[in-house]
Amino acid sequence: MPSGLPRTAHTPAAREGAACLGVLIVLTLVTFLPHLVNGGFYSDDWSIGADAHFEKPTYFGAVRKTFHVTGGRPVLAALFPLPHVLFPQSPTAQIAIGVALAIVTCLCFFVLLRMLGLRTVSATIVASLALVFPWADSVRLWPTASITTVAVAFCFLGVIAALAAFGRSGRRSILLHAVSVILYAASILAYQTAGLAELLLVVVYVAHAPLRSALRRWGVDVVVIVAALGWSANATRHVRHVASPHQMLSDVPAFVHQGVVLFADALLAFPGADAHPVLEAAVLVIVVLGLAAALVRARRGERAERQWLLVAAASVVLLVVADVILLGSFLHPLDHGIDNRANLLATYAYAPLVYACVMVLASLIRHPRASAIGVACVCVIGVGWVLRVRSDERHWERSAALQKTTLAAIARELPVLPRHSSIVAVSFPGQTAPEVPVFDETWDLSGALELKRNDRSLEAFPVFSDGTLSCRPRALVAVAPGSFGRQEIPYGSLYFVSSDDHARIRSRGECRHALVEFPRGPRLPR
Repeated sequence: MPSGLPRTAHTPAAREGAACLGVLIVLTLVTFLPHLVNGGFYSDDWSIGADAHFEKPTYFGAVRKTFHVTGGRPVLAALFPLPHVLFPQSPTAQIAIGVALAIVTCLCFFVLLRMLGLRTVSATIVASLALVFPWADSVRLWPTASITTVAVAFCFLGVIAALAAFGRSGRRSILLHAVSVILYAASILAYQTAGLAELLLVVVYVAHAPLRSALRRWGVDVVVIVAALGWSANATRHVRHVASPHQMLSDVPAFVHQGVVLFADALLAFPGADAHPVLEAAVLVIVVLGLAAALVRARRGERAERQWLLVAAASVVLLVVADVILLGSFLHPLDHGIDNRANLLATYAYAPLVYACVMVLASLIRHPRASAIGVACVCVIGVGWVLRVRSDERHWERSAALQKTTLAAIARELPVLPRHSSIVAVSFPGQTAPEVPVFDETWDLSGALELKRNDRSLEAFPVFSDGTLSCRPRALVAVAPGSFGRQEIPYGSLYFVSSDDHARIRSRGECRHALVEFPRGPRLPR
């Protein structure tokens, strides 16, 4: 972070935090208020909501069920059902919870940036950019994903507590350091994304404390962080894919390429669309040349350039460690919809990186108001980000509307369903945009049907043109890509349903007839 940092970090004044909070709240209302009104549940929201409704005892039963799916993320297992217990079947309230978590996390980011030496205006703008970063907007728009934000908040709070500990002595210092270590572990056990970044905090410690004290406390951190990462990885591998070293190395080129493209698009901030590759390349060349020129000037002792170069360098390091832990996970920086949650931590690297690069370029013009010009340019970029988020929100809101249409059609065609019935839903839309689901997995449509009919025994399978259906002697076999996998659904309690027709399937012959009569709807390209 900026040069000339004090050896002891100082917590910003309360009025600074209040001003930043006000900015974040206003920005939230401008950006996310329409989604609060028109958004809905998506994907895992439905299954977790069903668990919270049906499992007994209500909360602890849901936690137990969720724990078996989350594996090495017990903190998330404890948090996921809470919104559904507090506000059952209320997407507005649960989206509001997620947005509130985003505000709190960005406020913690602001406090940390101030403690690291960034000025109030710059820290406020960077925190605001992080709030509306469109390449991770699923963690604002999707209630379940929004809960993962606590992992980043815990990490920021842990660093804040650790830096505050260096400014204290005696028991208070030890207590603050213990709190920071607990928060680091809680961050990892919520979502592992910040684990590697926490291991690099020794650089921050050394900048704010005597070397021996910094290394001693970092040593304690390392023991706890490595233990939490190891336990989490071991627990996770039993329930979901954990990448091998070969898979991680094979994923490096994709991450590097997509990260560079995302950075260029973030600077250009075209609402709702990516820029042309030639324009992206031109912007990257300008930035690289600008950074090189600023580096030359910094070596001559010009403080402003040194400050923003240091911010940019720290941001790149954070970006690298944020991405390394995702290598081989099948998530990538430029993924769309629910998959852009991959940038949960990277958000807080891209925001200061964009700001620092713009300020570097502005400083090169040698104008008395170069800083003001840079800030104005960043604000224009921020407006582009807000417009891009609003463009994305419309896909999510359309999904919520189509979910209601789908459930209404099923209710109309099958007003009564015997217990233990299974339905195969065809001809309904699966997505409104790449990775923005309507109902496209076994757990989302099943969870929605269970909740709407108040019947835990029901099952539902959305089947699209990229799936195959085979009528076997005793059951229908459905196979589809991804998490859908292979499903075997017995006859007798099986129903086919479309937007304007339905049929009960009692035999292999009826199954074959239904395959002809019920054409499957398309799934939008991923």
